[in-house]
Amino acid sequence: MKAIILCGGEGTHLRPLTCNLPKPALSVCGKPVILYTLELLRRHGITSVTLSLGYKGDVLEDMLDGRNDGTEISFAYEDSPLGTAGAVASSADGEDVLVLCGDVLCDFDITRAISVFSEKNADAAIIVRRDGDYSSRTVFSADDEGFVTEVTHRPPRESCRDFLSDGGVYILSASAVARIEKGGQCDLCREFFPKMLSSGMKIAAVEDSGYHCDIDDIESYLRCQHDILGNGINLIPDGHRTLGGITCSGRECYSGARITPPAYIGTNVHIGEGAVIDAYSVLCDNTTICRGAKIHGAVICEGAYVGERATCNEAVICQGARVSDGAAVYENAVVGAGSIVGRDAVVESGVRIWAKKEISPAADVSYDIKYGTGERIRI
Repeated sequence: MKAIILCGGEGTHLRPLTCNLPKPALSVCGKPVILYTLELLRRHGITSVTLSLGYKGDVLEDMLDGRNDGTEISFAYEDSPLGTAGAVASSADGEDVLVLCGDVLCDFDITRAISVFSEKNADAAIIVRRDGDYSSRTVFSADDEGFVTEVTHRPPRESCRDFLSDGGVYILSASAVARIEKGGQCDLCREFFPKMLSSGMKIAAVEDSGYHCDIDDIESYLRCQHDILGNGINLIPDGHRTLGGITCSGRECYSGARITPPAYIGTNVHIGEGAVIDAYSVLCDNTTICRGAKIHGAVICEGAYVGERATCNEAVICQGARVSDGAAVYENAVVGAGSIVGRDAVVESGVRIWAKKEISPAADVSYDIKYGTGERIRI
C-alpha cells in the first residue's frame, strides 16, 4: 500500500518556528518530524511514499531527495490549497492509500489498521483514540461492529463523553478516492467522511492506544520532546543512549557540567564549566551553552548560543539565535532564528520574538516582537 503524507499546512500557531520551515521539518530531539514518520512506515513495511507539499515544500524536498534508506519518495505540489481530501486525490494513483498528517507524531499499529480495513471490507478506515482528549478538530462515534456512524467537527467538550478522538491516520480505498473531485478544495474530516456516510459507504473505526501528538502549538512542540526523552514510546532520536540516560549524537565529554537525564545532546555541542542542563532539555547540533548557564527543559535549536549565567526555562531558542550573558527566557517563550536577546534582558513567559530581532540589554519583554527590520528593539 502506498502512503501519502500531508505536508501543506503553514503552521501559523507555531510561528516564529515555522516562518522558514514547514511543520514536518521541525526538529524533535534533533531529528525532523518527517523522519520519525518515515521510520514508522518502514517498520510496517510501507516503502512507497508521496509527500503532498505546499508551504515551504522545497525545504522538505531538499531534505529528503536522494536519501537511500529503502523508501521510495515522490513529491506532489499544490498550486493552491486543496484541503486534505483534495491533496489525496491529486496524489493517489488509482489504488488504496494510507494517509498521514505530516505534523503528527504517532506510534500506531499501522499493520493492524490495514488488516482491519481489509477484513471489514470497508471503504475507509480511521485510527481513533479513546483517551478522553477531545482537543482534536474532529471526533467520531461508532457502532458495536466498529463502523463510524457520525462525524462531528469541533463539538462542545461537554457533549464528548462517548466520542472517539481523531488519530490523524486514514486508509482510503481506491473507490473512495475516486469520489473526491480532483482539483477541488475538500477536507477529509469536515466534508468527505460525512459525504461517505450519507451515501452509505462504510468507514471502519480502528481504536489504537499508541502514542499521538498533534504538533499544533508551542506547548505541544515542547511536550513531544519530553515524551520521546521519557523513553515510553517507540520513537527514537538519532544517537546513542548513555548508561546515565542521556541521548548523545556526538562523543564530547561534559564532565564540568551538571546534566540530569533524560536529555538530548547533539553533535559538536559545547557546554561550559558549571552549566546546568536539567531533565528534558534538548541541545541540538552546534549549540553553545556557556559557563554557569541554566537550561531547564528548554529546546536549544541548531547553532544557537546561550551565554554565561543565562537561563532558559521550558522555552524554544531557534536556529542561530543568541541569548546573551545573564539573560533569561521563560516558559513557552520563543526566540526566533537569528535573534539576539541582550545582556541581562528578560523574555517573559509565552512571548514570541520573530526572526532576526535584537532585544536591548536589560529589557523586560512582555509582549510579542513581530515587526521591524532587525534593528535593536528598545523596550
